[in-house]
Order: sequence, then structure tokens, then C-alpha cells
Amino acid sequence: MPDISMCHGEDCKKKETCYRFRAKPSSWQSYMKPDPEICDMYWEIEDEDKEETTQEGETS
Repeated sequence: MPDISMCHGEDCKKKETCYRFRAKPSSWQSYMKPDPEICDMYWEIEDEDKEETTQEGETS
């Protein structure tokens, strides 16, 4: 369960490689809605993060 603000990834071209979009949400998850054109909250998925992310095609 990530202790971060996640993102729904609306209109974002980087969402499939972003931990804030791909992380598995908790039942009490907080979400943010950054502007996809100027988002400075992008968090590239590292190898150690891959086990904690949803599968491709799954929605978070």
C-alpha cells in the first residue's frame, strides 16, 4: 500500500511508466489531478517498484 498521492493519469502520455499511476492503491487512497502538460510529480518506475504496481491494462 503506497503512502503517496496517486494519479488517475487522465490525458497523461507518461502514465504507464509513472509510479503514481501504476501503484496498487489502498482502500483509503488519496489522488491528485496534475496538469498533464506541466506535471512535475512524475515518478519513473524503478526495478524495485515493479512488484508494487498494477499490471498493464489494469486501471487503478
